[in-house]
Formats: sequence, C-alpha cells, structure tokens
Amino acid sequence: MYNFAVIGVGALGKRHLESILKLDLPYKVYVIDRDEKAVAEAVDMCSEKVNGGLDVTILPEELDVVIIATNSNVRRLVFEQLIEHSKVKNIIFEKVLFQKIEDYYEVEKRLQEHDIKAWINCARREQPAYWEFKEVVDKSKYFTFQLAGGQWGLGCNAVHMLDLVKFLSGEQECRIHKLNLLPEIVDSKRSGYKEIFGTISGECGKCQAFSIACYKDSTLPIQIEIIGDNFRAHILEGGKKITLMQESNGWQVEEREFPMLYVSQTTGNIINSILTTGDCKLPKFADSMQAHLELLQPLMEFFEKQGLEKGICPIT
Repeated sequence: MYNFAVIGVGALGKRHLESILKLDLPYKVYVIDRDEKAVAEAVDMCSEKVNGGLDVTILPEELDVVIIATNSNVRRLVFEQLIEHSKVKNIIFEKVLFQKIEDYYEVEKRLQEHDIKAWINCARREQPAYWEFKEVVDKSKYFTFQLAGGQWGLGCNAVHMLDLVKFLSGEQECRIHKLNLLPEIVDSKRSGYKEIFGTISGECGKCQAFSIACYKDSTLPIQIEIIGDNFRAHILEGGKKITLMQESNGWQVEEREFPMLYVSQTTGNIINSILTTGDCKLPKFADSMQAHLELLQPLMEFFEKQGLEKGICPIT
C-alpha cells in the first residue's frame, strides 16, 4: 500500500488529486489544507481513498510521494512541518517555490539531510509534444527563443518558460541579462501576491538569446517562435498547433497538432515513473533552484525599488 499526500488543495491541488485517483495502484492519499471547505470537497472526490485534515498530524509515519501545492509564502514552513512529522521519500513542489532567497538554500540542505528526492512541477517536460519537438532542436547548432502573449502571468509563470528554454537547450543553467518591466505592479488573482508586465531576456547554452514577454491590456494568446540554424517553428499552445519549417524538408511549411496535457493527465504518470524508476522527467530541485534564483534576485530588486518590502518576492 502506497501513501501519497497533497498539501494545498486549491484549484491546482485538486487537479493533482484528480490524476492520483486514476492510478491503478493500492494506495491511500491524504489531503491537507487550511480551508475546511477545500478539504471536504477533496475528500468527496473519493472518500474511500482520501483522508483529509487541516495540518500534518493526520499524516502517516511514512509517505511515498508528497505534492506541495501551497502558496509560496508558506511553502517552506509546510515543508519543515511535513519532514518533522513523517519520513518522506519523494516530493513534488509547485512553483514559484519560495519568496525568500535563504529558503532555497535551507530547503535544499534539509532535502539532502533527510535523503528526500525532489522535483519541481515545470510540467512542459512531461508533454510528449515537446519531447517530439526537442528531437528537431537537438539537430541544430544554435537557436533563439521568443515568447509573447497578453496577461498570462509573467511573475507566476516565467519560471515555466525559463525551464522550457533549459529543456530545449539541454543546459542546466540559464542566464538572465535584462528585465525590462513596466513600473506598474498589479494584484495577482491570488490574494496578497503581485503580477508584473514586460520582458525578460537572456541566454542558455545553445539558445543564444531568449525573450519572454507579457503584455498589459492585451488578449494575445501565447506565441512561441523558435528559430535555429536548420529549422523555424511557431507554437500555439492554446491552439494545440505547431507550424514547422526544416532544412531537411526543403523548408516546406508543415502544420502539426501540438497537444498539451492537463495536470489532471500528467501527475499520475509522474508518480508512476517515480515509483517504478526512482526518477521522472520534471526538473530536479537543484536544477530548478538555479532558474528560480536567476529570476528572483533581479525581481526582488525591482519590487524594492517600487516601494515593496525588502528581501521578499511577492509572487506565487
């Protein structure tokens, strides 16, 4: 019998739970949230397999896989409470991981001390469409990456896009050279958090330049254009379509389907992989930590200049 836990069962946490409930394995899953209503709704999804509560005291002594899907401001505290109560083998963290720089180093240290394997749910690495496209990119010597869209949550989701660049380039580290952000800071849809608009640019191995832009007052769907020495691709994730030109095909224009799986379709596969192989396709904690810190450090300086609290990056 496997023991799983989902800590934080808001909209995203429920999607993780939905995927877990599809697993054809003997298991029990524990859900924790400070919101009693959220816990009750999660338990109602499958009362025979789900135990719910408000804190870690409901958890068993050992857990095979834990998903921490809380907001960033409490994630370190939740993590520490978890490992003090239970022996945990594997953790999947949601992002943005933490709001303070020191939290990254402290959690990394505790993961090592407790011999816990950990990954970050940058789930484009779990998309078969991106693995198929990576075969095209791998044949190139270099490429550039441009992403643009309207109001898609640059603060909350930029780490996803940085990880996509790292995945396609095959590099462990990316470098941000410039943040060109609008001075206006707006409230996030999650209470207490902020969102930003503008462009983040840098490089990552054979990705000679990347640009990630989020426009204010725009409904433009996310567009991704990737150009290499022997290919050109335009990806519309929302439209589930890729337009591709390749030197090997005489630069003919090809249109292909580009299906994007939901969290409710990927989490179960991730857990299966962890249980059977000890690993999965998601970025490991240390690798994603590099991308997080590369982004958070200049963002914290930006927020501080705009009059917000020093040493805090108010995104989740």
